[in-house]
Parts: sequence; structure tokens; C-alpha cells
Amino acid sequence: MIEIYSNHICQFVEACSHHILCKRRLYPEAIFVSRLAFGNPVKKSIHPGVNQFIEESLDGLLTALDARGESNNVEGIDLLIQDYDGDMVEKYAFRLA
Repeated sequence: MIEIYSNHICQFVEACSHHILCKRRLYPEAIFVSRLAFGNPVKKSIHPGVNQFIEESLDGLLTALDARGESNNVEGIDLLIQDYDGDMVEKYAFRLA
């Protein structure tokens, strides 16, 4: 049950991440295509580098969620958008608690 929950949470955060990156125009619109996620239209990157970055970021979340039944307690995940100086410009918080 935890594995199914973990996969759905990661799929949701992944879909949101792609869509946010597109709608905030952080990458050229040409690298995004329209897809359905959870029955809703979203934008998804087709750029290998962007996709790899998102996948690697979510690997840690999946590992942590799968360990919830043991000792780990995941309260949420934040998607941060930073400027060129590394200062946070926007924050998208996904709370699971």
C-alpha cells in the first residue's frame, strides 16, 4: 500500500513540476508538450536534461516516502525557483501531513 501511495505522490509532484516550469516560462515553451495527468491537461518537458533533473530530484522523495512505515516521516516537498544568484524567487509547497 505504501508503495502505491508513494508512486502516486511522486507522479503528482512530477506533473506539477513540469507544468510549473512551463507556465513560469523558466524554459522555452518549445520543449513542452501537452499531456493528461490525473485526468487534467498539463505541460510536460521533452528535454532530456530537464527530465533527468526532475527524475533525480524525485528519486529522493520516493525513497523517503517508501520508508515512511519505518522511521522516516515525510511532511512534504518544496519546489523552489531561484534567481541566478541563488536567491529564492518562488516556492511551491506540497504538504503531505
